[in-house]
Amino acid sequence: MARSAYLGSLGASDVLDVRGNEVEGWLARELLPHLETTAAREVRFDQARFSGDAGFSDAAVSVALVFAETDLPRGLSLAGARFGAPLTLDRCTVGASEAPAFLDLSGAEFTDPVVTTGLKVTGGVRLDGSSFAGPVRISGLLDDVTTDGTRFQAESVLRPEGGRISLNGARLERPLTIAGTGNAKLSGLRGVDASNLILADLDLSECPFDGALHLDFVRFEGTCQFSRPPGGVRRTWAFPPLWRWTSRDCIADEHGWRASTGPRSKRDGWDGSLSTASAAQATHLYRALRKAQEDAKHEPGAADFYFGEMDSRRRATRRGGERILLWLYWLTAGYGLRASRAFSCLLVVLLLGIASQVAFGVPDSEEGQSVGLIAPVGGGVVTGRLVPLDPELKAPMSRRWTGKRTADAAEATINAVVFRSTAQKLTNTGKWIEAGVRVLGPLFLALALLSLRNRVKR
Repeated sequence: MARSAYLGSLGASDVLDVRGNEVEGWLARELLPHLETTAAREVRFDQARFSGDAGFSDAAVSVALVFAETDLPRGLSLAGARFGAPLTLDRCTVGASEAPAFLDLSGAEFTDPVVTTGLKVTGGVRLDGSSFAGPVRISGLLDDVTTDGTRFQAESVLRPEGGRISLNGARLERPLTIAGTGNAKLSGLRGVDASNLILADLDLSECPFDGALHLDFVRFEGTCQFSRPPGGVRRTWAFPPLWRWTSRDCIADEHGWRASTGPRSKRDGWDGSLSTASAAQATHLYRALRKAQEDAKHEPGAADFYFGEMDSRRRATRRGGERILLWLYWLTAGYGLRASRAFSCLLVVLLLGIASQVAFGVPDSEEGQSVGLIAPVGGGVVTGRLVPLDPELKAPMSRRWTGKRTADAAEATINAVVFRSTAQKLTNTGKWIEAGVRVLGPLFLALALLSLRNRVKR
């Protein structure tokens, strides 16, 4: 009775100070009904230690609660509480390494700011179903954060120092910034409108983007780490027998479709447990994320996502002609991002063009003329005319491979690539070879220059 009378006598300028004390479970339960009716300015638990459950679930709180350097070995539960005043947790320890505990704010409603700094939570932070009308600032060693159905109505910031964060089902009505340090990971975005989402310095290697909305408006800042394809050289009985995956950033959703399609040699190393997205879904995800990277002026990330978009599109399309074109584009230039492939194709065209011209195109006889005579029927004057003769190649194959013929063939082939005419005479077959080089050579040269430009931009 005396405690109840004291709590009821507190005025608007008073502070209920429990700092430095050992708070047992019964005391916390006795405080519950007074948190709504007391006229005190705030209740402080600075450097206090809760030996029992710190349970304020379903409480109606009209007074500011301050926990500073508070030890909460069995956790802090504010689940279902209704706060009409600020909540502050500063350098509090929730749980212990041998006995993990939770900071439970699930289902709670907050109309004023919620500020937590320097938290150490061993079990995790539960924000599921809670509603924040005021700004939220949560930082510290949070271990595991869940926000299923959480409603952020004001600009908020989460700064986890390690641990995992799941944003599945969160409702972002105002910008939410998640800025991680250490190995903080984002593990889910399903159902989230990402137009108000800012991600900074997070590990996104295990985060599936399938199910998120407006990903083209998400903002990436700092250094966000994405997944990578499996490394190492691989062997298979199919063509090519030796190959490796291109090193680049990729999203977890690509792991899903690659681990479930294609031959076993192509599936090994991909983690199908990260996502169930199909190649078609990954195409749309990559396209949206590429735009987000381009808007952030992050050219390397945009280029990697463009590669992933085109590769997923090639696997997803059912139109044979489109698939062939995309396969050729991948093979010859890596979708305009692998200059080495385009230069290799150009070199192959040059070498084949030179060898073909030596074997079939460079003649061993000069262009000549013959005289044709025309005698009219029934007699009369015989007339004649000069008929041009095409250069011919009559030497046996073993005698065609000489230094001079190779130099002439090289001159004709290189001139064909750069659209220059040559004085070298060619056989009819050589002219067809030259026409082919004039088509393929400039094409691969243009692809090589385009790929080189994209590499420089990276």
